[in-house]
Amino acid sequence: MKQRKNRTAETMLLKSLDLASKANYAFEMKETAKGLFEFYKSKNDLKNALKYQLEYSDIKDSLFNAQSTEKIARMTAEYDFKREMESLKYKKMAEEMRLNEELREEQSFQNSILVVLVLTTLLAASLGRSYYLLQNHNKKLTVLNEEKNTLMGVVAHDLRSPLNNIKGLIALVKMEKSSLTPEQSHYFHLVDDTMERMRDMIDRVLDVSVVEDMKVNLNLKKVDLGQTMNFVAGNFELLASKKSIAIQSNIDTEKHFIFADYNYLLQVIENLLSNAIKFSESGKSIFLNVFQEDGSETMIIRDEGPGISEEDQPKLFTKFQKLSAKPTNNEQSTGLGLSIVKKFVDAMEAEISCESEVGVGTSFIVRFKSAVEEELV
Repeated sequence: MKQRKNRTAETMLLKSLDLASKANYAFEMKETAKGLFEFYKSKNDLKNALKYQLEYSDIKDSLFNAQSTEKIARMTAEYDFKREMESLKYKKMAEEMRLNEELREEQSFQNSILVVLVLTTLLAASLGRSYYLLQNHNKKLTVLNEEKNTLMGVVAHDLRSPLNNIKGLIALVKMEKSSLTPEQSHYFHLVDDTMERMRDMIDRVLDVSVVEDMKVNLNLKKVDLGQTMNFVAGNFELLASKKSIAIQSNIDTEKHFIFADYNYLLQVIENLLSNAIKFSESGKSIFLNVFQEDGSETMIIRDEGPGISEEDQPKLFTKFQKLSAKPTNNEQSTGLGLSIVKKFVDAMEAEISCESEVGVGTSFIVRFKSAVEEELV
């Protein structure tokens, strides 16, 4: 009876995948492939489980890349068009100012009327030609930008696909834990962690491109800053413990409400805390604090790392800048984390600063406007 039900379920899933494929329904194909993976995994059919797990990953990444590329191309084109129109507006104002000056100088001459007509004609021709050239230039920029975003999406997909394949193989090997020696299991975990770091690096490059090329789309709402910091700290406890680093929270039980985009706020805290762990030696501590002062809620993340030199501090929030201080356990650093933090902090109309002493440690301070109670109703 159970075998007959399994065969029926398998037949229906395969038929569903076939119909979705013929109709080119990508979302339904993704969900059906996921269902087949789960089905074969429960049957311990590793060959088919791997096949449909890889198919699920490819379809999922394809959907993500298509949507991201289209959105980036559309919003960047709109931004470039507005920028070019502003440039045209300022050029037109400059031309008008020049014309007015020439008219004032020629008013004393008997042929002023003729001069005005000639200058007006020349100005109209010049503005018309300038407008045509700007429009033509804008079209070329839009095409180049679309090509850039298309290439970015293709590269991201090409990088993700082999990583997904490797992770799929690792997942199948992990199902057979009993056949692995402790040393083999350890190496598989190292490979799996490396794959995750590579995916994170790809995502960070794409994040920086998005916040660099367009305005951040904020979703502001009331957020308890202290509670959010404690939540992130809890997620990093395991990572810190691997280096024997203690995360000490000095956040009181009072509410510290601010208006912020919750997802961007999480990324700001995660980047700063991740850096503190990355650049701290084993046995050190990281200190978290939040306090209210002069209508602001201020958060501080302080480490006992090597500190940042005066020469390096001006480079802190610049893209792809790697400073003289190095991670203490050979961790990867793209030089992107702090540039993303600065973009998100600026977008939420907050302020970020750094206080550091070489050999003592570093403190990152972020100040948010307090959310006034009547504004929270």
